[in-house]
Amino acid sequence: MYKRQGGIRCEKAAPYLERLGFEDVYQLDGGILRYFEDVGADHYEGDCVVFDERGALTPELAPIEQPATDQ
Repeated sequence: MYKRQGGIRCEKAAPYLERLGFEDVYQLDGGILRYFEDVGADHYEGDCVVFDERGALTPELAPIEQPATDQ
């Protein structure tokens, strides 16, 4: 299993899955954003959701334009 977002959820999820008996549980050292910095978009599809004002990033770490909402 690979989890793409970083943060505390991954830190809790990986040991939990191992306790359930899963053997192939991995975490990226430095998280997905470090992976993007080091490797770029190689072997990655989609966008990366971040939990701040940016909302989501491309593999190039650029914020994704969010469509305007009518209010």
